[in-house]
Amino acid sequence: MKAKPPNTPETRKTKRREPKAPRKITHDYLRNAGVYYLERYASTTSRFRDVMGRKIMRSIKEHGEPQISVAMEWLDTVTDDFVRLGYLNDQEFAKSFARGLKDKGLSARKISMKLTERGVEMPDDQDIDDLAQILKHLKRKRMGAFATKAEDATKILARLARQGFSFSVCQQALQMDIDEIETHLNPVE
Repeated sequence: MKAKPPNTPETRKTKRREPKAPRKITHDYLRNAGVYYLERYASTTSRFRDVMGRKIMRSIKEHGEPQISVAMEWLDTVTDDFVRLGYLNDQEFAKSFARGLKDKGLSARKISMKLTERGVEMPDDQDIDDLAQILKHLKRKRMGAFATKAEDATKILARLARQGFSFSVCQQALQMDIDEIETHLNPVE
């Protein structure tokens, strides 16, 4: 069996591959690139416009054409078409994204902040109970009644405050025992 050479800077390949030159932007290429992007990522309209705008700018920087105004008009028409076809739907994105964050046990404040980062508003139909959220968070992170090792209450309060939970809700949650938490999370109807 042949021995491998050691992995040192001298034995590694030092030549890096040059990045691929961007393709020249056309209306059809922009539409196809947009469809390909949306197949892979859920996106808001503003994020889609940002990503495609960067693609346009890289192409124009490399090729010098078409004019920025023409390319941005193409982007407007592609975005409008995708909204009309339902490929881009900010309300559905916000509902889905908020539902995922809610399942993780994030606070209403943190969910709202993350949605704002994405460029969408909190959906009106999202009713978020911070006590239930903090209990999910405690269970997931094994803190409070679910702790496997003793931890200082002030440290737990500080961690929860950094997650966006209010002080009163934190105190209420930390005073509950496991049975109370389970009945609050899984109410019997």
